[in-house]
Amino acid sequence: MRADYKRRIKTVMVYAMAVFVRNEHVLIGRSHSVRLSQYRKLKFHKVT
Repeated sequence: MRADYKRRIKTVMVYAMAVFVRNEHVLIGRSHSVRLSQYRKLKFHKVT
């Protein structure tokens, strides 16, 4: 019972992450150039 419960939580978390990632992809796809440039700037600043 307990193991099944833990497995179910894991599955739900994985599913939630997949949905979140897909939504991020959709958002990036919509405002591709703006998001990408901002992301590159952030990454560049983090590196330097």
